[in-house]
Amino acid sequence: MNKKLLTIEDIQNDFLGVDTTYKTIGGKSTRRLYFDSTASTLMMGSAFRAGRKFLEHYSNTHSEMHFSAKIATETYNWVHDKILNFVGADPEEYTCFFTGSGVTAGMNRIARTFKHQRSEKDIVLVSIMEHHSNDLPHRKHGGKVIHIPVDTHESKMGCIDMELLEH
Repeated sequence: MNKKLLTIEDIQNDFLGVDTTYKTIGGKSTRRLYFDSTASTLMMGSAFRAGRKFLEHYSNTHSEMHFSAKIATETYNWVHDKILNFVGADPEEYTCFFTGSGVTAGMNRIARTFKHQRSEKDIVLVSIMEHHSNDLPHRKHGGKVIHIPVDTHESKMGCIDMELLEH
């Protein structure tokens, strides 16, 4: 079977909802523009198709009681290993976790874990450039949040202002 090589355009156009259009107040149609991917990324068609196929075997993971559980566990472990490999993380030192509800849910989990594991350290440094999904959870669970300022010099625009951070 010959597999077609995917182009960047194929990948860009494989997100669900990318072709959605809306009617403006003036009656014109406009194509959807989506800029909130940190909070809720549009799902890729390939992920949707894989998920739909997996749902035929949906079951609890880490169980050996039945075939669906075995398939779910093998799939979970495979995905876990693929993600660690993709980011070059040694599985002996790092792990990944799945939130299921976007970055905010994951950051809530991390902020609660930090509070539980290191309750005496109640100051969190967050860059002012961070999306609110990496800010609000720390405010809720982490104590005092200090926003690290950015450098406003033209040559360092978008970088952390190290002098202000040290101060």
